[in-house]
Amino acid sequence: MVCPLRKRMGFDPRNLALSACAGLVVMLVLSWIWHVLVMDDYFRSEFGGVMRADYDYLFIVLGYVVLALLMAYIYPLGYQSGPPEREGLRFGVLIGLLWVLPASLVGLGGLNLSLNGIMVDAVWHLLEQGAGGVAIASAYQRLGEQDAG
Repeated sequence: MVCPLRKRMGFDPRNLALSACAGLVVMLVLSWIWHVLVMDDYFRSEFGGVMRADYDYLFIVLGYVVLALLMAYIYPLGYQSGPPEREGLRFGVLIGLLWVLPASLVGLGGLNLSLNGIMVDAVWHLLEQGAGGVAIASAYQRLGEQDAG
């Protein structure tokens, strides 16, 4: 019996969940390294007026779960052909651009944000979501090979 979601969505929800998990782990680890270990002082100096004293990790993780699920849902819909590293990187960079830069620029209009900080963060997210896209694409490829084999 075929899962109703698989029939309606055109792909296996199990693969979606596992691919999302792969992207989630990569993006969360990279985000923590960059934002907490490497750049915390910089971002606090650039965005000090709007940052919390302590990060609320529940909402950070929740946001990344939503992002990873959306990326894993969208990726197969636009996949054409090519190696997962190239396709995933291209996809992830686009998602990073769509996700961070417009919202940050809008925020610049109403919040005490720094244009320099926004640009540094936007460039970072091209890399972070690029890596997440590679993880998602690679997971889909491996899972597809398992399903076929």
